[in-house]
Amino acid sequence: MDKYDKHPERNKAEDILRSREEELRAVIEAAPDGILVVNNPGKVIHSNKRFAEMWRIPGELIRTKSDERLLNHVLEQLEAPQAFLSRVQSLYESSKTDIDVLYFKDGRVFERYSNPLMLEDKVEGRVWIFRDVTERKKAEASLRKAKEEIEAWNKELENRVEEKTRELKESQSRLIQSEKLSAMGQLAAGLAHELNSPLAGLIPLISKFREREKEGSEAYNELGLMLRACEHMARIVREFGSFSRKGKDEFTELKINEIIENTLSFSAAQLIQNGIHLVREYADALPVIKGSKTELQQVVLNMITNARDAMPEGGKLIIRTCGCQDGRMVAMEFIDDGVGIEKKALERLYEPFFTTKKPGEGIGLGLSVSYGIVKRHKGEISVESKTGKGTKFTVLLPAAKQA
Repeated sequence: MDKYDKHPERNKAEDILRSREEELRAVIEAAPDGILVVNNPGKVIHSNKRFAEMWRIPGELIRTKSDERLLNHVLEQLEAPQAFLSRVQSLYESSKTDIDVLYFKDGRVFERYSNPLMLEDKVEGRVWIFRDVTERKKAEASLRKAKEEIEAWNKELENRVEEKTRELKESQSRLIQSEKLSAMGQLAAGLAHELNSPLAGLIPLISKFREREKEGSEAYNELGLMLRACEHMARIVREFGSFSRKGKDEFTELKINEIIENTLSFSAAQLIQNGIHLVREYADALPVIKGSKTELQQVVLNMITNARDAMPEGGKLIIRTCGCQDGRMVAMEFIDDGVGIEKKALERLYEPFFTTKKPGEGIGLGLSVSYGIVKRHKGEISVESKTGKGTKFTVLLPAAKQA
């Protein structure tokens, strides 16, 4: 009689157990992840085909069932083998579930899930599950890179928008300034016309009456005061004319250093008398510019006069020339260490009749006239100033080939 016939119930239970084991093995083999089951000492009990594929374990190595060789094969592939080994050893008798990420030397990335194998509340081993997440990690890295690039692009776009907004505001300010100057120019032209005619007749008439009086007499002196007052008014009218005139002077090729020196020939003495040390810093071989010699000398004189007035106790004035914007522009800089200009005054600096000087020291047309001249020459004028530190005016003029 067969042994199965003696214990039919036990035989049936064994058949069911074998069937369940086969089902379990089939499930493990069908799993998309690599699965490794080890006992408490760390000996391999079972592994599926996917585990061997993922870890690139040769068939002959699996057949040898050498745990040491298998472990060495695994460790050789990892970027941090000792960390991997230490973690594995610490988990053998632990009842904790563990998850971590493994990085391979060839760039692959696995997620490792580790669960204790419990039998009657006792840890008998562990089940290791390995999932290849290389492509997912690459996609995440690409997504992060794309996000960083988008953020960088957005930041650059924000900066560009801010820059363009700032440029737009500056353009609007310049447009408003130009409109103010245009309106004031029309007013100045009208005033100059209305005042010039009576003054033209009044000055020679006063001179004639004065000549009839005895020199030193009361009438002679009073007529002299009247004459000087009228001449002062005439100078103001001429400034009005300069401010309002469109200008028809012929533009010729000029050297900016010579323009400055010609102006200094009749203005440097005033600087010396006021205790101002003049420093010339001229660049050599500057491109020539096209412009009106008379008008540009007026700009230089206005800059020098402003610097002089800003240093009543004396100081230093640096006049510097240089090429800029790849030779397309020529710059004049007038740098003083005077009293400086308050921030609120900077916005109105080029407005006609606006002045920070004391009454009687100026009528506030010098910078307006300079602004108009520079604009007519297709140039730019700018100012930097700190109260108590000094001021720098920069005049940019296009080189002749750009004019």
